[in-house]
Amino acid sequence: MGTKNHRNTSPVIAAAGIGGTPYDFFSVIKQARSHVLIAAQNHFYLVNNGEKFKESLLNFLSGDKSRKFDILLCDSNASHAVKTWSYITNQRYKFDLEVATRFFIDLPKWADRCGIGSQLRINYVEFVPISITFIDPDLPTGFMVVMPNAYQSVSNARPIFVLSKKHNHQNIEYYFGQYLQKISEPAIIRRKRPRNK
Repeated sequence: MGTKNHRNTSPVIAAAGIGGTPYDFFSVIKQARSHVLIAAQNHFYLVNNGEKFKESLLNFLSGDKSRKFDILLCDSNASHAVKTWSYITNQRYKFDLEVATRFFIDLPKWADRCGIGSQLRINYVEFVPISITFIDPDLPTGFMVVMPNAYQSVSNARPIFVLSKKHNHQNIEYYFGQYLQKISEPAIIRRKRPRNK
């Protein structure tokens, strides 16, 4: 799909939901060659598939030492953001974010044991406005998958939009630059994992 007669738009692939498409997370990571950046409110889908996620991460990063994987998620200490996402997504959001945070705090230790720790970056920010994945944004074959957040809808029911670098070079450069800056900011110091409730 695309908007005609407007100089700032170009073809975009759209789907009713991400499940069963070549653009779900575990499919796109198989396509990646150099760099993956994922940003979402809590990545709870990946946490629920923790062992599969680790296996995919290990396969991607151990394939080439120059590869990078970046993860951006909301800070569970940012109460205003937690309240916002609890309202938009579901009342379990705070709990889900704390579970995800514990998983991602432990992930670098696992990555170090596997010899891929230097290729992995995780950062926590106060607010992540949309779920977005960048696959090889520096390569001509790169693309991004965008999943807008809708009120009280589960992730696999939300529409997705896929923009290729070939047709959307400026958009990908702009958005990737914004998210890369957030990944590169000094990380929030976390002395302990969120406690179980």
